[in-house]
Amino acid sequence: MVSRFLGCRDGSSAVEIAILALPMFLLLFGTVEGGRAYWTSQAVQDVATSVARCIGILQPECAPGGAFDAGQARSYAVAAAEGLGVLLDPELVAIDENGECAGIGGFAIVTVSYRFLSPVDIVFPDEIVMTGQSCFPVTGG
Repeated sequence: MVSRFLGCRDGSSAVEIAILALPMFLLLFGTVEGGRAYWTSQAVQDVATSVARCIGILQPECAPGGAFDAGQARSYAVAAAEGLGVLLDPELVAIDENGECAGIGGFAIVTVSYRFLSPVDIVFPDEIVMTGQSCFPVTGG
């Protein structure tokens, strides 16, 4: 009976799939979540750049009537992020409309932070804070 049991190959494919399924799914979900994290990081940086430019050239979205408005700039940041598929908290958008970049004054500096959470806890178990910062010379006004 023991030799018959050891010689039986029924169900060996199911056992092999069961052994390989977990690493395969970890690789799959890790790749997807890694790509999503990279996309989100790039989107946060793009939003910071877009808002700094909006402030620098006094676009109507950030400077209605030609005067800078921080609330409008934050709303523009939220809308720009939403267009890239990122739900941004306006409280995490820091704006300095007359800051210094590399020791030179007269720049709009925008820092955007985003809390990235993954639904796949095995891949990214903790919250990741992504930050994008951009400077743009203030030319308007």
